[in-house]
Amino acid sequence: NAFDATLGRTSAVLPVGQLIDSVRVDLIDLLDRADSLFSGSQSELKSDWLVLLRSQKVRISELGLLGRRLVALLVARLGSTSEAALYLKIATLEKAGTVAPWICGYLHVLRHLGNEAAHNEPESDRIPAYVEEGDLGLALLCVERLVRFASSIDLNSASSTH
Repeated sequence: NAFDATLGRTSAVLPVGQLIDSVRVDLIDLLDRADSLFSGSQSELKSDWLVLLRSQKVRISELGLLGRRLVALLVARLGSTSEAALYLKIATLEKAGTVAPWICGYLHVLRHLGNEAAHNEPESDRIPAYVEEGDLGLALLCVERLVRFASSIDLNSASSTH
């Protein structure tokens, strides 16, 4: 909390309720079964997600940074080997027709929230100025959909064909 206050970050936390609680439970189950997605050095990311999902209070900084790490993993597993910025990697996957536009949209949502978590500026003229609880709930739904997507395809063969 002190770190967030010093950086001027918002205090938005993942909302509590039946829908979000159900998504948490489903996502924990999905992650427990997604061993191939989180193989090797990525097992730490899976562990970090499980700890986060079991936490009582999930802040934007935690969800955003883990979301961005998940996006980077998925983009790499989908075959992006370029050194370009993450948004360009996602755009390239969409433009090539490798990944459906709505899946790329979910990737971008998590990328944006990751950027927000890392670079939140306390005084902003944008509308809304800060991420809100509902945004974090939507992000969790994006994570759930992306893990389902990744689990439904063989990402190891996808990365070798693109």
